[in-house]
Amino acid sequence: GAVRNLVNRGTIDPREMLENEPIVMIDDKTMIRRAVDRFFEEQGITPKIACTEDGCRSAAAHVAAGYGYTIIPDLPELGQSGVRLLDPGEFSIKRAIYMVWKKDGKLSHYAGLLKKYIFEMYS
Repeated sequence: GAVRNLVNRGTIDPREMLENEPIVMIDDKTMIRRAVDRFFEEQGITPKIACTEDGCRSAAAHVAAGYGYTIIPDLPELGQSGVRLLDPGEFSIKRAIYMVWKKDGKLSHYAGLLKKYIFEMYS
């Protein structure tokens, strides 16, 4: 496929790959999938979906088996999974994560410290 040809040439045009290669998607009930769908919409790209997997590890396994590429967070174990990570360059995706606690509950000492740290760093 085009990815192998691009890798053999030593260059990978991210847009060419995103437009032409099959993608292994994550289940559409996940926040990752919503971010990826939004990314494709913003780029004006209709992905060629090879299959949809429940999670990142199974998506990476399908990529290692030759189903296409995937867009997932950088997980520590990906280096040993038979896949190659590409720098997304201009095509990076940002996503929000949240800290959640019980509305009327008291936080433990350490959870309180974490909350304080997060608010100081990111507010």
